[in-house]
Amino acid sequence: MASAAAASGLDLDISPGVCPNSLDLKSQGVLDIAILGSEDLDVKTVDAANATLARGGWEGRLKPLYWNYEDVAAPMVGEGESACPCHQAGQDGFEDLILKFDIYFMIKNLELQAVAGQDILLNLTVPLQAAGGALGEQREGRECLKIVLSEVRP
Repeated sequence: MASAAAASGLDLDISPGVCPNSLDLKSQGVLDIAILGSEDLDVKTVDAANATLARGGWEGRLKPLYWNYEDVAAPMVGEGESACPCHQAGQDGFEDLILKFDIYFMIKNLELQAVAGQDILLNLTVPLQAAGGALGEQREGRECLKIVLSEVRP
């Protein structure tokens, strides 16, 4: 979501390489949210252990289970035509930080069942490490996610 990222300081990509960004309430496992590295952001300066994920307008928060570093995506250019734009741009030569969030706890802590069938904004806030390892400024990114509930088949 280009405009939100530009305004907030982080480019994010939920489930890199997949479009549209969606989460089935019957899913299990982890949801990947990539913080996209760039000339302006070395993702190794992000304090991943203190990253927090929230749903816009909701008090619940969630920390990642674990994370890894890999070049998985490029920032989206332009706005896209939908209310929840996304793209499938691949690697761009910059290392990205992929945070892994437990889907069960996302659904519970962010009360995602209450917004089934809707597009929501997820807010990711991360502290950056300043020189000497101290925590410095906070950066935030926003990305759209469609919440779906698949039908159970007999």
